[in-house]
Amino acid sequence: MNKSCHLADTLQALKSSKVGGNKNPLSPQEQAYYSEQLSNLYQIGSQLGRSGEDTSAYLLTDKSGKKFVLKIPNDPLKTQGWLKQQQLAIKNRDTYVGDYNGPICVPKTIKIGRDFVVEEFAAGTEFSEKVYDSLSGQQKKKLAQDFATFLNHSHQRTFSGNGPAFNTTWKSPTFDEIFNYFAEAMTPTEQKVAKNYQNHFMKPTQEPQVLAFSDYRFQNMLWDSETQKLSIIDFGCTDKKSVYAEFTPFAASSYHSSYQFLLDVIQYYNKLPKKHPIHIDPRQVETNHIMGIYHEFGRCGIKRSFSPEQQMHWLRPTRRSVNRAFKNFYNTQQRNSNENT
Repeated sequence: MNKSCHLADTLQALKSSKVGGNKNPLSPQEQAYYSEQLSNLYQIGSQLGRSGEDTSAYLLTDKSGKKFVLKIPNDPLKTQGWLKQQQLAIKNRDTYVGDYNGPICVPKTIKIGRDFVVEEFAAGTEFSEKVYDSLSGQQKKKLAQDFATFLNHSHQRTFSGNGPAFNTTWKSPTFDEIFNYFAEAMTPTEQKVAKNYQNHFMKPTQEPQVLAFSDYRFQNMLWDSETQKLSIIDFGCTDKKSVYAEFTPFAASSYHSSYQFLLDVIQYYNKLPKKHPIHIDPRQVETNHIMGIYHEFGRCGIKRSFSPEQQMHWLRPTRRSVNRAFKNFYNTQQRNSNENT
């Protein structure tokens, strides 16, 4: 048996013992296997924090010191399906980004192997609330403008007219299960308000359809403080959806406590020149965020057997912060409108 076959067999045995968990860290045998697959052109470093449920990411460095990312599947029994998902994500990324050549960075794919992908390295840390709050007012405004331009560019290129309503298919737990969980801990007024938000969210409206990234969580947005640039990674959820999928409830916690970044993005987005008629309704975005808050607190409470009262204690101020931010936004818009008239 030659060295390559031996390494492959050894790797398969090691992978099979790790099904269902992250590969942290790579074993010496795995290091040897992937080094050979990469023709020994890179040094494989530590696992990166951007690893996920299905994929582990590792730092690669070439002989010149340039950095890259090695992505490998966590479950060897699903390697073929994982690779197809990666290929689809790459195709969607290239379609989404197109000929965009602005300040928002999107890493390119360098190599695709039978059980790995090598990409350019996106420098920076997760675009967390702490990172956002550390920026100056001017930096925040410019970043919102840049991001709005990036979204507008992608949506105008991939616009396909009106289509199905916003995707309201939820995996466990469903919204009905969420509200049943919270029901006894809510006041009658809270139940009514929550139901109104749910009805508005589920309303079968005809929204603009685009190829949407639909996963703008801070884990997929990296801020490089040295270059002052934002990078977008992981296009695995990119698909043809309502434009409001860019403001999915799952990403609610990623727009920061003040929600100023999100509100600035909406405002700039709606003012940009458009070939296709896409206008973001802030009230729909607000609804998405409120539903995301209920779903996140409810999902966590159900999963960890927390009492509904305990979760409502934390949910209420979070929901109020969203309502307050959007109310201030609407009031400012109304004042500006009155002044212009």
